[in-house]
Amino acid sequence: MITLYAIEQLSPDELKTIGKEAVKRMETAAESLREKAGSMEEKDLYGQLIDYAEEKIKNYLASEDTIKSVLTNPHNIENAFNEMTSTPEFEKIGTEEHRRLPRVVMMMLLAGAEANAADAALSYISRHTDKNPAEFNAVEKLVEIYNGYFRDALEYGKGNDKKLTFTGEKQ
Repeated sequence: MITLYAIEQLSPDELKTIGKEAVKRMETAAESLREKAGSMEEKDLYGQLIDYAEEKIKNYLASEDTIKSVLTNPHNIENAFNEMTSTPEFEKIGTEEHRRLPRVVMMMLLAGAEANAADAALSYISRHTDKNPAEFNAVEKLVEIYNGYFRDALEYGKGNDKKLTFTGEKQ
């Protein structure tokens, strides 16, 4: 758990602003994925996955408590990911032969959204406060960890590592 004065002092409206920015960036990433998937054999599956992930992540980032958790606990992603991938709706999207693909898409979008939330918070705090640079370093570390989760998902999707881990750091 990371306790930062700058994060703790953010108002609910400021947290919502950061969450909205993270969602906006996630929507851009999802649209980019949709465009890439348009020419793929599995384009319908990708479309379903992206729609599902977008909906779940938007709901997840709608709460200021969740945003605060994202900005203070880099290990929150495992629980969020497990909740999002253990629903009957998610299980219907991918068959046994697609088992890895749905989880990779979900993790990529979720990790990217959390990295974007941390980056949006860093930008917001640096523009609106005169806090100690050490606090910025901690938020930068969060961005790095969440980007690590994203890279882990990419490597997993490429088949380079069959374990989807939640460390976000080189093992």
